[in-house]
Amino acid sequence: MSAAVIDRLIDAEEALIAALDGDEADAIEQALTYFADAVDGLRGVAGWRDTPDVVTRVTHALQLADAARIRTAYLADRTRRQIARLAAIGQRPAALSYGRNGMMRA
Repeated sequence: MSAAVIDRLIDAEEALIAALDGDEADAIEQALTYFADAVDGLRGVAGWRDTPDVVTRVTHALQLADAARIRTAYLADRTRRQIARLAAIGQRPAALSYGRNGMMRA
């Protein structure tokens, strides 16, 4: 596996984390596109266990993916709480937009 492919993934994950921390929708969308392209570059690539350096980079990439996942969960929870507070101001409960399976409710 090319180290450049892993480095591109790590760069995309770092850009996504920075965009999530920046709280700006356009930056998040751009970072997600870059991340998707980096993940597509990994498809069909084999042999990443062949060299210890690549294993270390893949492990780092997995840690960054987990950091992005945690930020996403936090931002989703924060948004849910803000919606609930706004609904409380209007004296009616907030309707949930998404079910437990992550799908949009009708």
